[in-house]
Amino acid sequence: MASDNARFLINKFLTCFTEAESTLPLGLKPEFLHFKVFLDAEENKQKIIFSSSSSKALSLLYDLNDALEETRIFVSQSKELKRKVFRFNFVSEFHFIRRMNDWLRTLKGELIVANTNSSPLVPTFFATGRPTSWRVDASKLIGFDDYTEKIEVALSGNGFKAIGIYGMGGTGKTALVQKVLNSRTVLQSFSPIIWLCLSEISSEEEDIDGKILKYMLEELGCDIDGLIVKYRNDELLKILYCKLKGRKYLIVLDDVWHVNDWFGDLVDHTLSVAGSISNRLSQALPKDSGGAVIVTSRLKKVAQQIVGEKNLLHLKPMNEEICRSILETTIGVGEYITQIDNLLSDNRFKAIGVHGTNDSGKTALIKEILSNPKTCGKFRPIIRVCLTDISFSEEEDLEGNIMKYILEELGYDIDGLIGNLTNVELLRILNHFLTSRKYLILLDDAWQQNDWYGDLGCTLAEADRIGVRLSHALPKDSGGAVVVTSRLKEVARAMAGEKNLIHLKPWSILESIRKESAVTSGDHDLDNIMDEIVHHCQGLPLAAKALATIIPEKTLKT
Repeated sequence: MASDNARFLINKFLTCFTEAESTLPLGLKPEFLHFKVFLDAEENKQKIIFSSSSSKALSLLYDLNDALEETRIFVSQSKELKRKVFRFNFVSEFHFIRRMNDWLRTLKGELIVANTNSSPLVPTFFATGRPTSWRVDASKLIGFDDYTEKIEVALSGNGFKAIGIYGMGGTGKTALVQKVLNSRTVLQSFSPIIWLCLSEISSEEEDIDGKILKYMLEELGCDIDGLIVKYRNDELLKILYCKLKGRKYLIVLDDVWHVNDWFGDLVDHTLSVAGSISNRLSQALPKDSGGAVIVTSRLKKVAQQIVGEKNLLHLKPMNEEICRSILETTIGVGEYITQIDNLLSDNRFKAIGVHGTNDSGKTALIKEILSNPKTCGKFRPIIRVCLTDISFSEEEDLEGNIMKYILEELGYDIDGLIGNLTNVELLRILNHFLTSRKYLILLDDAWQQNDWYGDLGCTLAEADRIGVRLSHALPKDSGGAVVVTSRLKEVARAMAGEKNLIHLKPWSILESIRKESAVTSGDHDLDNIMDEIVHHCQGLPLAAKALATIIPEKTLKT
């Protein structure tokens, strides 16, 4: 992720400099122009992004973007002041330019040192900073559902398949393939699965063929050091063919920028028997065992040269709703999900109270809990009750409405029950249903304290009868759990107790942004700030992920 952030910050500076160049003070423009020329050079850019000292470079890039933004703000404020005030204070402008020049020269020296001291780039199969494995928690990869389904359909069947995925940088091509590879269907259908990242292989690279062969054979369990000494590449191709023959393999070539004749046209069915293999990768890929190849590239023509026109898939930017979900998940609730998972792993009954402000992401947290495979696999039934949807007026039967909703979720004919049974009898039905079940009940957005659903951890004494409160209907001996969310700490505490009380404040990192922006442009709520951030992501999940990491890092830094 550090490399993604570095790439994002470099591009951000270059874009902002282009926008601001004509308005920059003459005394500062040469210094900023030096950074522009330096970061425009591909060699410098790659060394910064992938260097061993990237953490230091990342800090310097933060400062560089801050310096440019501070200058733009100063220019804007000065312009407004000159318009309103006849005798503008040029002394303050002089001091600002001198201070900023000193800062920029310091940054320039440190960035050059960091770049010079960085470890040289060594071509690898996996570009530093890019995913090195296809094994991920697919539940955390948001979006891509339609594309995933299309690819799984394309991979079905017993014939050879070749799929090319292309799209602009940051659209999530790698994440999409990871999600596909970790689906149950693919895991059960394909073996072996081999993943190669070709980001750093260029057309000038020596022995591309040998590097790709070496990695594939290594993944198949071969003693590659011994093979490389004894065999030529054409002989290694024959060994690869023998290793894959009769197997339903899946090979991924990720982030391909260049294609040559050796690994182009992988759908070619000619010369696909071991005795005639000579000088092309396609000849070493058996076409009669249901194997498949997936290629990702930013360039349509590259993907097309490898897999052909028929199975090309254009991955377009996501909608803003999905980008917002990525931001909410990454900035918002990740650490709290882990904390709640740990509490829910206990086989004893537990009541968990979550409290936080309106913008703290409680709803996002509940959605994450409901979509978490670990939670879904552990608890049955899982019931969510949104208490804001249930009337809290004195005239309404609050207890009856909550019971009606819960029992309806459990499949009961609620219209028949409500007219004939009292709330006490409904509680007994609920208790009977939940007995010996590892249930999970989510009471979302509670606004007020109420004795009926208070103290949910309370255990009913053996001599007592069910009927006084909701807690009496919740068995405490089967590993069940209740999670409560509220904006008010006292409400969450009254319902779940003090022990497992969690203060949810993921959006607090944006509070300083809100307060600062309110000074100059009126009050801004956090939803508006999030909307603006989402808009700047331009539908790119990688941008959303990078921003979600940069925002807390930068806030903590400042």
